[in-house]
Amino acid sequence: EYARGTIKFEVPIAHGILTLLVSLVGLHRVANGCRIHSVEDVRYRAPVRIGDAVTPIFSVMDLEDGRIRLRVEAVRQDGQVAMEGSVVVLPGEASPSVETDAIGPDPGRVRAARERCASVTAFPRDKEAPVFDQGRVVTRDFQAHISPEVADGYWALVGSTSPAFWNLAVSLGMIAHTSANFASPGWILLSTKLEAPREPIREGDTLTSSARLEITRLTREEKRPIARIVMEVRNQHGRPVFRGEVTKMGDPGLCRERP
Repeated sequence: EYARGTIKFEVPIAHGILTLLVSLVGLHRVANGCRIHSVEDVRYRAPVRIGDAVTPIFSVMDLEDGRIRLRVEAVRQDGQVAMEGSVVVLPGEASPSVETDAIGPDPGRVRAARERCASVTAFPRDKEAPVFDQGRVVTRDFQAHISPEVADGYWALVGSTSPAFWNLAVSLGMIAHTSANFASPGWILLSTKLEAPREPIREGDTLTSSARLEITRLTREEKRPIARIVMEVRNQHGRPVFRGEVTKMGDPGLCRERP
């Protein structure tokens, strides 16, 4: 609803997936030992601007087969809900580490990673917004190498959590990488899903996201396209790592309607 009428923001805003990750870090701090099993459906309701304070709120929805379903909200300092949805967690005794032989990097490497992050820029300003045809499925592959510098960057984001949480951060980062390279600029993130991981991610891995985009509908009044992007991510050995999904809304001119 917030984005109706415009997808342009006057000031820089945080990526929706970053808001999700920061909220989940908060959960890890108060429920250490639990592991995030999956992100069922998270929707982004309002932007988070640089300097905003966000408070994550979790409430138990149900418990089934040892899995706890939590409702999550990220609330800005003005009371506006910026993000809401549901995640599934496993309690400590039922949540073996995804990556048992991984350890966090040296604190000096983390400090260097934070300094590098301060100089990271988004897409080139001259990058054109992609246009898609309604009713046509577009498939593309995107790769990302988890170099030592990239691995340290994720540790800088999640702090002293756990290797399993680092895996979660890299997975969400790969979803953001695929989403941004497939449909940006001109498209805004509406929702995110992440299924349970099938294979651990390790430093040195090369991940390939095989993504499929389809325009599912146009908004009634402004004819803005709604795109669904589904991605299957595999490592360099061809083994499936995880499956993710996002929905995005584009500017009115970024979809060619069916004749």
